[in-house]
Amino acid sequence: MGRVQREHFESQQQVEAAQWVREQQVAELDRKRHCYLSVNAAFREYRTHLMNFLWLVHKGEVTPEAREVVEEARRAHHAAFARHATGLPKQSCSELSG
Repeated sequence: MGRVQREHFESQQQVEAAQWVREQQVAELDRKRHCYLSVNAAFREYRTHLMNFLWLVHKGEVTPEAREVVEEARRAHHAAFARHATGLPKQSCSELSG
């Protein structure tokens, strides 16, 4: 009877270990998905501000405020990309840059 219980226990441990690995894989995929969405959103925002800025350049109406808006969007995009590349959460990256 002891051998059967031991085999059952070992089998249960293997199932739990496999389940834990799967949960870790799902969590990692969710983290990567979140990073991807964050980088893409920052890129779209930067591109929009850049296109608006280029339109102001074309019209000859560039202001210091317009330069700051596009620069802030650029910094946000670079920060989002750096978070993705290093795997740091958002708050960690702001702590490093601030």
